[in-house]
Amino acid sequence: MQFSHGGQFFALSNDKNLLIYEFHRTKMEPLIIFEGHDKQVNSMVWSPDDLTIYSSDTSGRILEWELEKFREFKHYNEFKNMIDAFDLTFDFSQSENFLGNVSR
Repeated sequence: MQFSHGGQFFALSNDKNLLIYEFHRTKMEPLIIFEGHDKQVNSMVWSPDDLTIYSSDTSGRILEWELEKFREFKHYNEFKNMIDAFDLTFDFSQSENFLGNVSR
């Protein structure tokens, strides 16, 4: 589970899917379900403005999702099939960059 910086959203992974919830909704159903990973999602991180969330899976694939447009925006395959685990962290000094800790 990963909470947004503003606290209004939280994200959960359900195998290959990323589920986005909003706290202020009366029903506890996902606001958005993002599908696109080939393997199990193992890490996610929100951008500082909470408009984008990045997720990675166990194959090393990283996806960037736009909340406003409810769609996958970008995918990064540079690490695909090269790593076993990926822990995403947003680099706040570079507003569009994220860092990852790789373990084999």
